[in-house]
Amino acid sequence: MAGIANANTAKKKSNLKNNFICTLAFVSMAFISFSILFSILLPQQVFASVTEVTTSASASRATTGTSVTITASVTASSTETTSVNFVSTPSGITVSDPAGGSYSSVAVSTSPTTKTFTISAGSANTYTYYVQAGSVQSTSATIVFVDPSAIVVTGDPSSTTQTSGSEFDIEVNMENSQSSSVTTSYSLNLPSGYSVTAGDASSDTITLGPNSIVQVAWTIKVGSASGTITFKVGSNSNAFSTSVTCSDCVTTSPSSVTAELKASASVIGSPYNRTFFSIAAETIKLIPETDLSNTNSRFTEISFAVKERVTDVVFFVQGFGYLVKPSDAPSVDPGKVYRYIKILTTNLPDEKIKNATVKFKVEKAWFTEEKVDASTIALYRYVNGKWDKLSTVKLTEDANFIYYRSTIPGFSYFTIAGEAPTTTATQPQETQTTTTTLPTGVTFPSEIIIGIIIIFVIVVAVLLFMRKNKK
Repeated sequence: MAGIANANTAKKKSNLKNNFICTLAFVSMAFISFSILFSILLPQQVFASVTEVTTSASASRATTGTSVTITASVTASSTETTSVNFVSTPSGITVSDPAGGSYSSVAVSTSPTTKTFTISAGSANTYTYYVQAGSVQSTSATIVFVDPSAIVVTGDPSSTTQTSGSEFDIEVNMENSQSSSVTTSYSLNLPSGYSVTAGDASSDTITLGPNSIVQVAWTIKVGSASGTITFKVGSNSNAFSTSVTCSDCVTTSPSSVTAELKASASVIGSPYNRTFFSIAAETIKLIPETDLSNTNSRFTEISFAVKERVTDVVFFVQGFGYLVKPSDAPSVDPGKVYRYIKILTTNLPDEKIKNATVKFKVEKAWFTEEKVDASTIALYRYVNGKWDKLSTVKLTEDANFIYYRSTIPGFSYFTIAGEAPTTTATQPQETQTTTTTLPTGVTFPSEIIIGIIIIFVIVVAVLLFMRKNKK
């Protein structure tokens, strides 16, 4: 028995040994297989490296606050992925693109790969920088940022008085009296409602050569309020300024639609003047709301076409609030007036107009305040001693305005007017009482009588049949 036990023990040990050997062999084979697979799947470029990094700059001298572009070119021995970083000393340079001054996972190869860095400085200094890709750095380079005061800025005018919607010219000179070129950014900043209608770019980056002067100029359209136009050079936000006084602008700042309505009720709008030197037949001419907004006419568009070519057409548009009236306007009003509008033209008689339309808007607050029915609003044209009511349709509405369109046969004096709601007396309705009279007798059709008889016969027959079966 002891021999058998020993034999079993030896057999178990042998089995354990064999299992261990098999397991070890399996793990070894798995490791070898995984290693082979990993070596196949792992991109070989991990073992490659960056060989060269070079840089170039869009400017070597610039004003503080001006953006400069640094372009880096990276070359590797084979395809790989690496990070590309911008490094500068001393502190003071800001990299706006990319944020933080670093690109990650940039694919590089034997062909140069370029990346750009947009930098600027807040203080004047000489800065040293380089770009690093992987373990390779570019050759260090320097860039000088100078104070914008190094550029002398003069301009004209420093102040002016204008009317709303009028235009005037501004010119600015930038002088670099230094012996080296300097790059600077500039921008023209306008008050709300003002716009540039002609001239140079309102913002740009330029390079001023040694001892040179660059001039920029614009035509400015005045908005509906006084304001100050400023000219920025680099980080100097007020290198030059022009103070504009608007002589006919509404100085109040309404806090609501109703307040704006009251403020404009007695305002005479700024005249809009335009000369069309030549208008071809069938050509549609359009005057948009942006050109009409200061006229206080509430017109949002004027469009017209002519039957034949006309030349030297002068267009004059002016609006008057509903509490004022043009002195030369007809004295009789065609209803409750919301606006008076004067449109005068030269060299554009009615017979030469093929078609013309105007679009306008009316404050909802006015309907409530003046108790006018919005559906009665129409555009009226004064001609031959009387007011003609023109075809007017409602287009749409928003929270504050209702918008309309009218077809007009020509230009003259106009009014936007409406009427109070009409009240119709409501007659009391008679209450009708319906009474139902029950008939004294009921007459059934013969078909119903026959049906009843047939049913009665069937029921009797069934009862007799059941009684016979019981017996």
